[in-house]
Amino acid sequence: MNYLIPEITRNIADNLLSCQEKSENTGDIFSGKAGVILFLANYYHIEKRNCYVNTIFELLNSTLNNLQNEKSGSMSGVAGIGWILQYLVNIGILDKKEVYPYLQQINTAVVSSLNQDFDAGYYDLMHGYIGKLIFLMDSNEYSKKTSNVVKFVEESIHFFQQTSIRDCPQKIFWKQTNFGDISFESKACLGMAHGIPSIISFLSLLLEENYLTNDKKKEARILIEQSCEWILDKEGKYEVKNGLFPTFIPPNEANLDSFLAWCYGDLGIAISFIRAGKVLSNKRLYKEGIRIATHAAQRQLKNSGISHDLSRSDITLCHGSFGILYQFHLLYKKTRVQAFKMAREYWLGISLSNISIDEPFCNLKSCISSRKSKAKEWETLYSLLGGVSGVGLVLSSIYSHQGSTSQDWARILLLDF
Repeated sequence: MNYLIPEITRNIADNLLSCQEKSENTGDIFSGKAGVILFLANYYHIEKRNCYVNTIFELLNSTLNNLQNEKSGSMSGVAGIGWILQYLVNIGILDKKEVYPYLQQINTAVVSSLNQDFDAGYYDLMHGYIGKLIFLMDSNEYSKKTSNVVKFVEESIHFFQQTSIRDCPQKIFWKQTNFGDISFESKACLGMAHGIPSIISFLSLLLEENYLTNDKKKEARILIEQSCEWILDKEGKYEVKNGLFPTFIPPNEANLDSFLAWCYGDLGIAISFIRAGKVLSNKRLYKEGIRIATHAAQRQLKNSGISHDLSRSDITLCHGSFGILYQFHLLYKKTRVQAFKMAREYWLGISLSNISIDEPFCNLKSCISSRKSKAKEWETLYSLLGGVSGVGLVLSSIYSHQGSTSQDWARILLLDF
C-alpha cells in the first residue's frame, strides 16, 4: 500500500483545511493548533500550495490572540508555541521580524518559570524543565541575553545531580514528579515522555551540541552512564508482560505491561541508550540499546499494548501504531539493522490496514477509551500526538524525498538522534 501514501497524506492535509474550526481550542503543540501547524508547514514543503500557508496563518493568529490564556510555560504551553514560531522562521514560512516580539515575550515567560520546576524537581519533557530548555536552546537568538541560555543549560547539570537518587555507588535514578496522580510520585518512570529515558536523551543532546564546559561534560557523562546502569539493573527483576522493562519502578500489577509506544515502553529506553552510546563512544550502551530495540522488533499488535479491537487499532504518534512505525524507521535509518526495517514494514501494514482513501482523513481514528476497556471507542482527532496531524507528519517525513526542512521536528519528542 506504499503507493497510496502520497494520497493519504494529501487527504489529511486537505481535510485539515476544511475543518480547522474544529481543531482543539488550545495552542498546545502536542494536543492543539500548533501541532496542526507543524504538519501543514512540513507538508507545504512537499506540495507548494498557498492554501496550506493561508491555513497556517489563520491557526497561528488564533493561537497568538489567545496566548494569554495558556496557563503553562512548558512545551505543552507557551514554550511549545514559541518553538513552532522559531521553527516556521527556520523553514522560511515566517520572517524573523514578524515573530521577534512574540518570541521575546514567550522567552521571558519561560525563563521566569524555570525556578518553579527547579525547586520542585519537575524534569518532565512535555510539561516541565526539559521541554522548556529545548525551547530556550532553539530560540537562543531571540533571548535578550543569549549568554543566559548557556547559563541555564549548564545549571541543568546541577539540577539533575541535585534531584537524582543514588541507589548504590554507581547507579542513580529520578523519581516521577507532579504527574497528576500522587500514587506515581514515589516511582521512577521508564518512558520517554515523562521518565528517565528523556533525561538520558536530553543530556546526550547537550553533549552533541557542545553547550557544556569540559567539567560539565564529565558530570553529564557520569549522570548518563549511572542512570543507564540503574535501568539495566532492573531487567529481569520483575515479571514483565511481553517486554523487558515495566512502565514504572516499583511496578504494581497494573503497570507490569511493557508497551510499544513513544510515551512509554522499551523503545524509548533503547533509543536513549543508542543515543548515549554514540555521543559517549560507549560501545556497551550502544549494543544494549540495539539489543533492547531488537527484542521490541519481534513484538506484534496482539502483544504491543496499544489499543485495538477486531475492527482497528489506535493510530496515534504518542501511543499508537504510527509512533511505533516512526521509531522503527529512525532506528533502521540510524543503524541499518535489518530487524528494524522488517518491524517498520510490519507496523506500516498495521497502520494502513483500515485506510479508506475516499473518506475524510482516510478513516484514520484514535482510540478515546482506556487501554483496559474492552469496548473501544474511536474518533478522528486532529492533534500531533493524538491525531491525524501526527500521522501526516510521520508519513511525509518517511516517504517524501523532496522538500525536507532544515530543522528536525522530532526534536520536541527527543527523537532527533
